[in-house]
Amino acid sequence: MANVSAAANTPTKAKKVKKNSQGAEVWSRLKNRKLAMIALAGILLVCFIALISDIVYPYQKWAIEQVASNKLLQPFKDGSHWLGCDHLGRDMAARIFHGSRVALLIGVGSTLISLFIGSVLACICALYGGLADMIIMRIMDILSSVPGIIISLAICSGLGNGIWQLMTAITISGVSYHTRMIRSYSLSVAQMEYVESSTALGGTPTHIMFKHLFPNIISIIIIQCAGNVSGNILQVATLSFIGLGIKPPRPEWGSMLNEGLTYMMRSPFMVWVPGIALVFTSLMINTFGDCLRDAFDPQLKGKA
Repeated sequence: MANVSAAANTPTKAKKVKKNSQGAEVWSRLKNRKLAMIALAGILLVCFIALISDIVYPYQKWAIEQVASNKLLQPFKDGSHWLGCDHLGRDMAARIFHGSRVALLIGVGSTLISLFIGSVLACICALYGGLADMIIMRIMDILSSVPGIIISLAICSGLGNGIWQLMTAITISGVSYHTRMIRSYSLSVAQMEYVESSTALGGTPTHIMFKHLFPNIISIIIIQCAGNVSGNILQVATLSFIGLGIKPPRPEWGSMLNEGLTYMMRSPFMVWVPGIALVFTSLMINTFGDCLRDAFDPQLKGKA
C-alpha cells in the first residue's frame, strides 16, 4: 500500500516542477543587481517626466511663451521657475520636461525601426543565402564604411529639420550595424535541425522567419535595442546642437545646449541643466543595457 501511495504522489510532485521561462530567468537576475534596478528606476523616471510634462507644464504657456521680465532668471530664485529661465524668459524645467519627449520619441522610435529592418534583412540573409546574402551584405558594407553621424548629416541636410527627418536619418545610419550583428546569430539558428525539418516539411521562409528565427534571436534584438537607444539620443542632441535637428522653438536638449553656450559665463545653468538631463538619461539607458546583456548571457544561467 505504501508503494502504491508513493507512486500515486509521484506525478503530483512532478507536475509542481515547472521550468522558468527565459524572461523569468532574466528578470530574476536583474532583480538581484542593485545597479540594474537603479538604472531601471532612472529610465522609468525619465518616461514618467515625458508623460506628465503637459500636465505639469502646459506646452504653449511654459515652454514656448517668452516673458521678458524672466530673462536669465537664476535657478531657485523664483518658486515657480525652480530651474530658472533662458535668455528669452522661457521656463527651463518646462523645456527639459518637453524635451524628454523628443529625446525618447526619436531615440526609441528610430532604434525600433532600424532594428526591425535589420532583423528582417539578417533573417533573409540566413534563410536564402547565396545571391541575396551577397547583395544585402555588400550594401551594408557600403553603409558601414561611412560613419553614422556623416550619413545622418547628409540626410538631414537634404531633407531639412524636423522629427521625421531625424528619425529617417538615424534609422538609415543604424541599419547596417544591426544587420551585421543579428545576421551572425541568425546564421547559427538557421542551421539548427528544427529549422531544416520545418523547411523539409514545406515551411515557407516567412513562416520559418517568424516561427523559428525571431523567437531564438529575440535576446540579441533586445540587447541591441537597449544599447542603441542612448546612442541615438546623443546623436539627436548632436544634430540639434549644430542646427540640423528640431525646428525652434520646440524644446530639444541639444539645441538648448547650443543656445546656452552664448550665456555660459554669465548663466552657466543654461548649459548645465540640459547637459545633466542628457548625461543622466544616456547613463541610465546604457547601464541598464549592460546589465540586460549580462542577464541574457547563457554562461550566467543558473547562477541567479
